Amino acid sequence: MGAYDAGSTAGAERLAGALQQGGLEAHVTPEIRPEIWKKLILNAATLPTAALTGMNAGALAAHEQMHELVSETAREATAVARALGYEIDADERVEYIHTLLERAGPTKASMLQDFEAGRQTEVDVINGAVVKAGDEAGVPVPLNRAFVALVKGWESMQGREA
Repeated sequence: MGAYDAGSTAGAERLAGALQQGGLEAHVTPEIRPEIWKKLILNAATLPTAALTGMNAGALAAHEQMHELVSETAREATAVARALGYEIDADERVEYIHTLLERAGPTKASMLQDFEAGRQTEVDVINGAVVKAGDEAGVPVPLNRAFVALVKGWESMQGREA
């Protein structure tokens, strides 16, 4: 956690201290926006992939073609973050994501759970955000754009259009 705009992290430090006293792990960073982008990259690469295939985390990690799709989607989103000035290493993100998927094993992604329950997803604020930022930064994002279209198509067929 940290301050959204450059400034004091005093509030974040107080919150982290309270969480730590409660037995939870908490870290404070002076630059939170790169951390937000790291989480966005993870979600953009894994959530629609899991939802559209029905695969849990472990299956995504183990399936060769899905492994590659997750990797390339993460690299695409990382290119957008870097164009915006965030120092995020694409290789680190890809390795982190695949390690997390392997550890998560049978866990179902939230977007897959939305699909299974027939709910509208958060694709607009995940992959849609990558597409918007990519367009603004002049970075091509064909995979993220395709995921938005595919998930929106599914939502349309479910009567869940926004």
